[in-house]
Amino acid sequence: MAQVPQAMLNALNGCGMRPQQWRYIGELTFSADNISKDFLPLALLSTTEYLCGVDITEKLEVLFMGPSLVQERLTLRQLETHGFSLTYGWKQIVKKEGFVEGEKVHLWAFREEDEDLWFIMHNDDGF
Repeated sequence: MAQVPQAMLNALNGCGMRPQQWRYIGELTFSADNISKDFLPLALLSTTEYLCGVDITEKLEVLFMGPSLVQERLTLRQLETHGFSLTYGWKQIVKKEGFVEGEKVHLWAFREEDEDLWFIMHNDDGF
């Protein structure tokens, strides 16, 4: 199984965060739609067990960190037709992170001391 790169852990710890309740969601390969649309369907996130105990009815503001180690805010939405999706800002993250079609990334979730829900995304090179 993949591991969170040390540089990401260092960046989180440097901001005073102490991640708890880590969940490895899985590996995702970006499709053309994942890159071009302003939402990322999370078919891997099939149950709420990956949400680290956070209840979500329709939408929830979450934090995101990708390979650039920059913290971003996104919205996690639960849709009847598509399950969970990261929305409202996904397209800007794709541009900022330089994600491309066919790229494989690992997706993690964690909570910060029973507070915010975070998603961490990295590739096999550690970034």
